[in-house]
Parts: sequence; C-alpha cells; structure tokens
Amino acid sequence: ATEDGDGVPRREIPGCGVEATLNGRAVTAATVQYLRDTARVEVDDEEALEAAVSQMTAAGLSLVGLAVEGQLIAVAGCADTVRPEARGVVEALRSRGIESWIASGDNSGAVAAVAEAVGIPPHRALAAQSPAGK
Repeated sequence: ATEDGDGVPRREIPGCGVEATLNGRAVTAATVQYLRDTARVEVDDEEALEAAVSQMTAAGLSLVGLAVEGQLIAVAGCADTVRPEARGVVEALRSRGIESWIASGDNSGAVAAVAEAVGIPPHRALAAQSPAGK
C-alpha cells in the first residue's frame, strides 16, 4: 500500500483502478469488469447494472464503479475529451504514410467514440487492452 501524504493507504491496480481504506472501510474504485470478475463485489440489481453499462458503453463512456466493503454502490460514465487538434494530427500523419492506432484499456464504445472523433478507422481501435498488452 502507498500513501501520498494524505494518510490514506491505497493500492493501485494497474489498468483497472485503486483500492483504499477510508475510515476503516475497504473502498475500491475500478472498472466495472474488474469489480465483477476479479474483486467479485456484490451487486443488488444485476439487471439494472447491465442496463446502465449497456447504455453508457453505447454512449461512448468509460465506466468506473465504486464498491464499499465488497458492495457495488455506484457506477459512473466518464467521457474522454479529444483535443481539437487531434484529428488534424492524425490526418497529417496519414498524408505522410503513417497510420495511427488506438490501444486503450477502455471499453469498445469509449474507444470507438475517440477513434471516430480523430479519424482512426475502427479496425485500428483496440479496446480492453491491459497495460502490458499496449
């Protein structure tokens, strides 16, 4: 566990999130997939979670779940902000014969949204990549 001078012990989960102890309670903020598959958190309403995940993924959002003491309590969707000059850079590289790729740990919807925004074809937009896989 590490601390950044704030007295909160935490452990980074590369490519997934972070675990910490706050006020004596185990708290994890991580990808929904990690929370379900690895941390095995409890979910009160699987159907509602699936609906939220599908809706946010389709909207091109990255998903972050929050679990306290092994219980999922929230899921948030976060959008990537594409810099205004990014499309022009990709086009300039393409004009020089250099093809751009995206390799991201985000879900396919989020990666597809960014790829479209910057002009990278879908077949060169790789989602759900681990840090080692990049």
